[in-house]
Order: sequence, then structure tokens, then C-alpha cells
Amino acid sequence: LGIPILFGVEVLSLVAALKVMMSSADAEEAARFANAVIRVSGLVAACAAWLYLLGRERLSLAARKWLGS
Repeated sequence: LGIPILFGVEVLSLVAALKVMMSSADAEEAARFANAVIRVSGLVAACAAWLYLLGRERLSLAARKWLGS
């Protein structure tokens, strides 16, 4: 379930980066922004998928447990 989520987020970040690069007048600034989006999106997508799929069990505040302790 996590791999399709990661794949979808990566594709969306690439589409957003390419749109910014194509529509911006300043090519250097657009390339820097697109590079940042592509680099950060992988980390954010992995963190979000982990929190969505496993975070409810691992970070359960209702059970007053922190990472299985």
C-alpha cells in the first residue's frame, strides 16, 4: 500500500517542478526551486506514508505508549 502512495507523490512533485520550470521567467531560480522540491518530496512522502500507515499503532497517545515502551 505504501509503494503506490510514494510513487504518486513523486509523480506529483515532478509535475509541479516541471510546471514551475516551464512557467517561470527566471530560469536559475526556477531550477533551484524544482531541485529543492524533488529532493524534499521523497523524504516528506516517506515520512507521511509511515505516519499514515504505521503511526497510529506506533505513536498511540491513547495507549500512553511511545514507540512500544
